[in-house]
Amino acid sequence: MAGSERRSRLVVLGAAGVAVFTIGVVVACLRLPEWRNRNVPGQSFFAASLRQIAVPAGLDLESEPRMQLRSKGVIYDNESLPQRETAYDILGPRAAEWLTREGRGPFIEAAAQSRWRTGSGSGQLRVLFSTRGVPVSAMWIPEELFRSSSTAAARRVNLDQLLVPAGQRMPEVELNLLAETVRVMDIRGSAPPETLLGMSIQGTTAPIAQRFVGPAGWWRSRIESVTLGSLLTAQMEELIVRGGFTIAVLILFVVLLVRRRIELKKGAVLAAFSIALSLPGPLWISTNWIQVADSLNGILTKAVALFVVWSAAESWLRSTVPGFRTSLDTLRAGRLGPKGGKALLAGWSIGAAVAGLWLLALSAGTMVPGVATTDGSIRLPVFGVARSPID
Repeated sequence: MAGSERRSRLVVLGAAGVAVFTIGVVVACLRLPEWRNRNVPGQSFFAASLRQIAVPAGLDLESEPRMQLRSKGVIYDNESLPQRETAYDILGPRAAEWLTREGRGPFIEAAAQSRWRTGSGSGQLRVLFSTRGVPVSAMWIPEELFRSSSTAAARRVNLDQLLVPAGQRMPEVELNLLAETVRVMDIRGSAPPETLLGMSIQGTTAPIAQRFVGPAGWWRSRIESVTLGSLLTAQMEELIVRGGFTIAVLILFVVLLVRRRIELKKGAVLAAFSIALSLPGPLWISTNWIQVADSLNGILTKAVALFVVWSAAESWLRSTVPGFRTSLDTLRAGRLGPKGGKALLAGWSIGAAVAGLWLLALSAGTMVPGVATTDGSIRLPVFGVARSPID
């Protein structure tokens, strides 16, 4: 009787998890732009779009464009520009409909090796398109990234031409943002009003530009109000939590290592899988050694963090919980058993329910004035520097 009751509870838990996840997916398909824009044109469409905007800007493409599907949260891996979707600030609950109509989410990044006709050198051009083929952001990565050049300003102007036709550009205003120069320009005829923001990554000649929803005056006020103190205050809670967690894990790892009470094998295996699954995307999109080195640095840092966290957590649980075994232990031994099977089923069910609730929360947020998402409901590319399925 007891076994039958346990099986019934597991079946109910599994059914509940699947039901919540299904409801979350249905609501997301009705509300979230990245779920509603399911018809994405083929790669040839975006390759043609890249060539179409590159020619008037004075750029010759020297390689076939490579395409990659991206979410809003990782438009720029360096996070130099704001990632928050400001359409929700300007349009409120109407933003979801506008973003869907404009095809802004998911996005398609087209990258190609290119050269300026003005003799400004060659490098990689990366342009982010909406699913309608409209360029939303652009980034130029020269081969000599850290070389000071008087042609950087001309390159910035050309990036503007990639995103906004000459007839739509208004006079720009230059503002200082923490020792960086940010160019703010109204886009004539845009509805709702949009602004073109442009800047260069500090210490390089790599310009970036992006269209954002909101008038130039609104953006100017936001930029002028940003100070080092306000940034630190806004991120203080997160920094304290992350810093405290990191220090605690490192101390635990070192203590267990010194006492020789730590298991390192499975953490190393997971770190290796993380590296293997994270490499394909960056290697596909990178065209010079600087990009490859930067991607490898991020991937290796993430793998080391995964190795330390898993090894410390697993070893600590083994030393404090009698008879503790992970699902990986039972899977490796080939003896799943009732206890392991129950744990896996319960874990998957709870995970499905959490995913469904997350989609419901994001969908509900699009209908609340003053609320804006800071990341996509699905991070794309799936295999990337920031994370991979194993992470």
